[in-house]
Amino acid sequence: MTLLPAAANTEPPSLPPQALTVADGCRDAAAMLLDGSTCPLAELMASWGKTEHGERSFQTWCKQRCRIQPGQIQLTLKTDEGGTRKNHAVLWPWDILNYLYTNDKLGTWIYDPPERASFHIKEYWRNVQHLDFYPKLGIREEDWPHCIPLSWHVDGVKVYRSQKAWVYSFGCCTRKGPSIDTKLLFLLFREQEMMKPDTHDEVGVIIAYVMRVLMTGMFPDVQWDGAPWPSNSLESKRAGQPFAGGWRACFAAFKADLEARAMVHKMVRNWSCNSICEHCLASKLPELSYGDFSDGASYLQFMFTHDEFLELNPAHRQSSWIN
Repeated sequence: MTLLPAAANTEPPSLPPQALTVADGCRDAAAMLLDGSTCPLAELMASWGKTEHGERSFQTWCKQRCRIQPGQIQLTLKTDEGGTRKNHAVLWPWDILNYLYTNDKLGTWIYDPPERASFHIKEYWRNVQHLDFYPKLGIREEDWPHCIPLSWHVDGVKVYRSQKAWVYSFGCCTRKGPSIDTKLLFLLFREQEMMKPDTHDEVGVIIAYVMRVLMTGMFPDVQWDGAPWPSNSLESKRAGQPFAGGWRACFAAFKADLEARAMVHKMVRNWSCNSICEHCLASKLPELSYGDFSDGASYLQFMFTHDEFLELNPAHRQSSWIN
């Protein structure tokens, strides 16, 4: 996060009840540090608490100072009248990767120590090139050293005792460590606003657009919905230019717990059904009981390929992630 020149001092605007102030945000960041976080962003935010802007709107204040600004998409979200398309904030990965690259932090995010980043990326692609998904990526061996293997992560996180938020983030498959150091936020929404299955499906379509852009290594020519960028906008001026000096990224993994996988991928065979496995016939029913651990277990007599597993999902239960 990069600070822009400070705006002229003005009287802080009146805030709506319970609006987050700069002081609140900085205090939360300081609490993270006291809990042991080593996140540089938390350190930076905590230091802002010493400014004269403590009672200003945190959202407005950050918007004036943060280099990475959220974009806008539309998601189907729940309202009192039912589901409706609403504008929703998103952090575009090319903006984040551009920030990391221009601040000489991309290598560390890919691998630590950063001087070994390209070596471990090449090793990763070499180890997965025999898997079914690899030929679909269309990358060549000479692309490996500068092609980030990207993993997407989805999780439902309790933010209050009775409220949950669904969080989409991404990371590099070669980087291990605490989530706050290795995962980058894409978007989130509250569970009570979610429309099943529309919201998750729409996020999958937008991530497909994101991956098409990241595979080029260039800033996108058009918006997520195919519309052109507004003339004279920053996005239109940088369209087609490298976002990270020749680095690009390809899809390599989807990570989630079983609840999230069953919901996002619309799996008809999952932990809550009689047929629980996406690879074999293991079942809660006694004839194919998953409790039989012998070599001759009935459920091991037939194993699904990935394509066969997808065929088991009816047409109305196909996940947008298959595209």
